[in-house]
Amino acid sequence: MAMLMLRRSSLLRRADRVISRSLHVDYLGHPAPRMPFKVGSSIYTGVGTVPTSLTSAHATSASLVRRVVGAAATATIAASALGGAYMYYLIQSDEGFARSMYFYLNAVPAYVHYRAVQIYVEDIGKLGPDDADAWYNYLHDKYATPLYGTVLALRGFYIKLAQIASTRGDFLPKQYMDHCKTLQSDAPYEPSDVMMRIVESSYGKSFDKIFKSINPEPLGAASIGQVHKAELVDGTTVVVKVQFPDAEKNFRNDMKTIKRFAAVAQPAHLPFLNEVEKQFMTEFDYTMEADNLDMVRANIEASPYAAKFIVPHAYKDLCTKEVLVMEYLKGKKLIDGIYDHFGIVAQELGLTIEQLAEKQKLEDDERDAQGLARRKGPAESEMRMLQYAWRAKRAATTAYDYTLGWVLPRASASTPVKGELLNFPELLRLIVEVHGYEIFVNGCFNGDPHPGNILLLEDGRIGLIDYGQVKHLTKEQRKSLARLVVALAEGTEADVARSVVQDVGVKTAKMDPYVLEKMGRTMMDRDDRAITEGMNIQLFVEYLQKRDPITEQIDDFVMAYRVSLLLRGLSNALRYEVSHANMWKDLAKRALAEP
Repeated sequence: MAMLMLRRSSLLRRADRVISRSLHVDYLGHPAPRMPFKVGSSIYTGVGTVPTSLTSAHATSASLVRRVVGAAATATIAASALGGAYMYYLIQSDEGFARSMYFYLNAVPAYVHYRAVQIYVEDIGKLGPDDADAWYNYLHDKYATPLYGTVLALRGFYIKLAQIASTRGDFLPKQYMDHCKTLQSDAPYEPSDVMMRIVESSYGKSFDKIFKSINPEPLGAASIGQVHKAELVDGTTVVVKVQFPDAEKNFRNDMKTIKRFAAVAQPAHLPFLNEVEKQFMTEFDYTMEADNLDMVRANIEASPYAAKFIVPHAYKDLCTKEVLVMEYLKGKKLIDGIYDHFGIVAQELGLTIEQLAEKQKLEDDERDAQGLARRKGPAESEMRMLQYAWRAKRAATTAYDYTLGWVLPRASASTPVKGELLNFPELLRLIVEVHGYEIFVNGCFNGDPHPGNILLLEDGRIGLIDYGQVKHLTKEQRKSLARLVVALAEGTEADVARSVVQDVGVKTAKMDPYVLEKMGRTMMDRDDRAITEGMNIQLFVEYLQKRDPITEQIDDFVMAYRVSLLLRGLSNALRYEVSHANMWKDLAKRALAEP
């Protein structure tokens, strides 16, 4: 026992050293931005000993890290006491243990560093806005690439979290966003021969008995599997989704690690993680996803959106727990269509996409500094006119190239012809509406509608793919959400707060009406700066949790909140502020009118 206590004390002393150094010096020994601290009437520059006035802040931060380290180390202290050889054995032989340690060793120093700066900024007010910005930018530059490397190394659920974060560019720092957004369409994947062996093992027969060919380059990869374009022996073109080796085992281990970390670092996110864990477990049986595909496909075909949307059908006789075969939809991912759109805009302005993004950022920063709202995107009718103008210009260019262009310089040499301008407001309206229909009318919806799961098809329709995280709601659950949406769209702040408690079952420590109303608003309606008091959504949620923490919440509604959050992230990224309550209120009233 004495040995165990000694080992634990050693770990905590190391944590304290990390804290002290993170306040003044990069934990690898590199110079960090200097912090001015006031002690009495003197100003000290933050190098060396922590001033006495910061003892309480240091203690607070140390306490947080003690909890993190304690959570990370509790399961391993006994083994550590037996010596380094056994620790080495565990890391080499227990993949779950090794993954947890890898996560903690990379995540905890970053968390400690950010939390220390946050304490100085918010809790004791020792840093002004300029100093705080300098520190945060320093931390973003320092940790974005290593933490992205951690995500790529561990894959699995860490990829999923990064994909979710990438939909909220309004609060994710650019240094992280530049990395995370690549995972929407370019996640790590396994070699095709590895996946083919999984297919053969799952079918119990050789690959060529079912498939004539498979494209070795995947169409895409996600958190638990990857998809390939293939051809059946009868010549039918299909998509084959194959589960990664050990995907389920790694997910179970990783969720324990992440939830343990979140319990200390971000307790407000635990209900979300609990529900995602429950939903995610259905993703490891592709026969269930095949059933979900066919169910949602039938629902869409019977809806007012049948002409606009399509869900691929599953070849159920070819689906197993590890392999899903489905219809091939010819088109491109929405994220790629967005990139092409802004490529056109940038070239018309004589800029690269990167220069266009920087130009937009400078304008946003200037308007933020002046207290002005950020510029919004064109309306649906305006975008339609721009589309017509672009197509007319392209048609004129093509006509020129095939007439006078053969003797004169070709116009297309400087005119982009790839891709189309997209009518973003129309696309967003349709995508939000169809997901509202799934939630309130069908009670069966995709809980993961990020841009990588939405296709722009060549025939003009929108393809909805990846139905591994389908949530089913009972009639009463649909009506409960519907009552909240109607209150958000038409009620008072008191009506919203009441609905949050009575209809969707949220309870807080103080039952603060302000907090309850804001929670309802950010769950199923809006999260623009008018709602969040000028903060980004992440900081605002943390503020609400600090002011009046949630004590009880019904997990079954979390996936609906997540759909709203992801779709709002897409809207915000494209410069459109939307009210989901206003867009969904008619669907909500339809649900409430059901007997």
